Amino acid sequence: MSGTLIVVDGPTAVGKTTACALLAAGLRRLELEVVMAGEPSASPIGDVLRHEPMGRHDGQILACLSAGDRYRQLNHVVTPALERGAVVVYDSYLPSAFALHELAGAAPDFLRTLNRDALVPDLTVALLADSSICQARAAVRGDQPHPAAAFIAQHAVYDAVLYELYESGWTLRSQPADGTPEEVAAALLQAVMQLL
Repeated sequence: MSGTLIVVDGPTAVGKTTACALLAAGLRRLELEVVMAGEPSASPIGDVLRHEPMGRHDGQILACLSAGDRYRQLNHVVTPALERGAVVVYDSYLPSAFALHELAGAAPDFLRTLNRDALVPDLTVALLADSSICQARAAVRGDQPHPAAAFIAQHAVYDAVLYELYESGWTLRSQPADGTPEEVAAALLQAVMQLL
């Protein structure tokens, strides 16, 4: 494949979706073909993931639904775009999914097996901010309230997942996400341009 798969990932409410939109706009200004993808998708599977309360599924069910949504996007959106030479900007991929599913009770080995055929991105940028910042952002956007301990636990598991993926050969870069969305997107664009 001649395209480039860029993943923007991070814990809940760190600013991934905003950063992806601004990054894609910056790449388009450079006259590159950009395709956006993300999880959950706009497919029927993605709708189930988006609208069902998280507690309604145990970790394995959530992980299976998520993997189905991911493989559908990889097969029908991402791979064709990469074959055309496009830059794919993917909002939330395996790192955040693994952390959420592990916290919901799925075993790490189960998650690795379920996702063993998923594409390894050319670059994964992990947006990082203090858990208290993410909790405040989630409250502002109207997310269902979660205790501070839930954000702290997610950040700890997320960090462990990143380390495991790095050890397995993923190209990872961490990016502080406590600045303005424009500052974060400018740093992302610079990192991506070094890769292209």
